[in-house]
Amino acid sequence: MMRVFRLALALALGVQLALTSLPAMGTATHNPEVAARRSACTVDLGGGGDYTTVQDAIDDTACDSITIAAGEYPESLVISRDVTLTGEDVETTLIYYYLDIGRAVTIDAAGAEVTLANLTIKAILNDDVGGCISNAGDLTLEGVTVLGCATTTNGGGIYNTGNLTVAGSTIAGNMAAYGGGIYHSASSLAYTLTVVDSIIEDNFVDYDGGGIYINSSRTGSIEGALIQNNYADKKGGGIYSGIGASLAISGSAILTNTSSSTIDSGYGGGIYNGGEMTLSSTLIQGNSSGFEGGGIFGGGASATTLDGCQVSSNAAVY
Repeated sequence: MMRVFRLALALALGVQLALTSLPAMGTATHNPEVAARRSACTVDLGGGGDYTTVQDAIDDTACDSITIAAGEYPESLVISRDVTLTGEDVETTLIYYYLDIGRAVTIDAAGAEVTLANLTIKAILNDDVGGCISNAGDLTLEGVTVLGCATTTNGGGIYNTGNLTVAGSTIAGNMAAYGGGIYHSASSLAYTLTVVDSIIEDNFVDYDGGGIYINSSRTGSIEGALIQNNYADKKGGGIYSGIGASLAISGSAILTNTSSSTIDSGYGGGIYNGGEMTLSSTLIQGNSSGFEGGGIFGGGASATTLDGCQVSSNAAVY
């Protein structure tokens, strides 16, 4: 595990911080309308908006909808209320926290309805849960990329204890101990994880749930997703679903994921199921395990139902 985070730290030390070219953190623009009550606000690093930092706009409770101009915003956002953040374009609008160890976005209020859209979220390394995002509210990602984040604990990309919807988004290249892309551990069993028309790829964990980790007794649904090239050193290269969890997967592809490249280690290259799982119209192909269940491994008293699925070209030692 430490080899992964030594690499992440080395990358962090090599980042060139051109901070002298950025406006001072926390500086509001000279726009006289900032003080006026409004529902829509703008953020622009260059000073052309209502604010120059995203956090200042979030802290203005009159700003229900915040539009963020293209740029790289080196911020660690804390959100405790209902708000929508929309970037100019996912390719050009980045919330990228590289100034210290920590995450890029924290939603700390249960029930807070937050939407992030058209943004790329990045961070270097966090020593707490959620490498990029930690959510305790009702979070929706629309057209968002969560990229290249790392934590020494759970949820390399996203750590979720509330409701989480990932729609038309990409979760890629993240690292953790458990749940490389997403770690779903709802604080209430009524909270769910929903993944729709999204890509979960190239995530890595030292233990379980390379792409997605669903904790025991939690619920989730995956529709129209591509889950590929994720790696877990123990269980569930693509997906780990824990004891008593309930997961429905439809119209998706689970491809070339790996649970341990070491012989006699690893369960469920594509999927590890410890609870109840239904799969329909889904392709499970090219996954591998160093021990059992190249495509799917069912543990304990689990139940797995397949309807109209193709399971092919998966490999395991046993």
